[in-house]
This record gives sequence, C-alpha cells and structure tokens, in this order.
Amino acid sequence: MSGDLRSRFNKLIASVFNMEVSEIRDDRGPHDIQAWDSLGQLNLILQVEQEFEVTFDIEDVFSFFTLGDVYSSLQNKLRLCADD
Repeated sequence: MSGDLRSRFNKLIASVFNMEVSEIRDDRGPHDIQAWDSLGQLNLILQVEQEFEVTFDIEDVFSFFTLGDVYSSLQNKLRLCADD
C-alpha cells in the first residue's frame, strides 16, 4: 500500500503544481516550487483531502513546510482511519 500511496500522492502533487513526477522530492516546498503560494497551498490541501478522503486540522496545515510534511501527515491520517 505504501508504494501505491506514494505514487498516488506524487501524481497528485504533479497535477496540483504542474510539475513532472520526477521533480517531486520530500524536501521541496514553497521556497522552490513556484506555484506553492498561499492559493497553491489551499489547492494542495483541498486536493489531497478529496483524493484520499481525509481532513487536515489547522495545526496540520501550519506544519506543512515541505512535500514530505504533507505526505507524513497524510500517512498518519490514513493510519488513524485504519485503526478506527
């Protein structure tokens, strides 16, 4: 599941930020993804929530500084849902 999750996440990121999947790395963030401005962040959050059927808390959103942060939070949300 983890590989499939990563693949789906990367495809979504590529679509949201109009990037090639090969350009996606966990350490990338608003400082080096031009489309990741305030509107881009909102779009990213909405798209991830819709695609993976999760809801991020405001605390989560304020901790998103890199793609890796978003992915880690997504993994945690999915684990919590699976434990229910």
